Amino acid sequence: MTGMFSMACGPTDDGRLYTISSAYDIGLITDDDVHTIIENLNSGNSQLIQSQYIENSLGENTVAAIKKYGAQHCADFIDDDIELVEHDIFIHGYYGKYNNSFAITVSFGKINVLDVMRKIKIGTNIFEISGPDIFIWTND
Repeated sequence: MTGMFSMACGPTDDGRLYTISSAYDIGLITDDDVHTIIENLNSGNSQLIQSQYIENSLGENTVAAIKKYGAQHCADFIDDDIELVEHDIFIHGYYGKYNNSFAITVSFGKINVLDVMRKIKIGTNIFEISGPDIFIWTND
């Protein structure tokens, strides 16, 4: 797999963040879920990336938990040896709920991958994306 890290780190009281490939590997999402996430991501629906829609869809507490987790565990998702705080974690899009988990795009600090096209294979799905990486957040 190119361009995405295959990491997940320990749970917190609030939940856990997985890369889309890790979430697939452990069965949090299915081939059909991955296909739907990619369709949503590529739909061009600008509502999916509006901050108010994201917060309404996830809930204020979940957004705060994702940012807290991302700041505490950013080293598991990025190569740079930097420390981040919650306001450095950006949720760029919300792409649906799957088996009590949420598909989102996230970036960490000033790490910019917006112009880098990456080819990804997950299960039977092969697709290209650019922009922030896709993650799965679960409260379980």
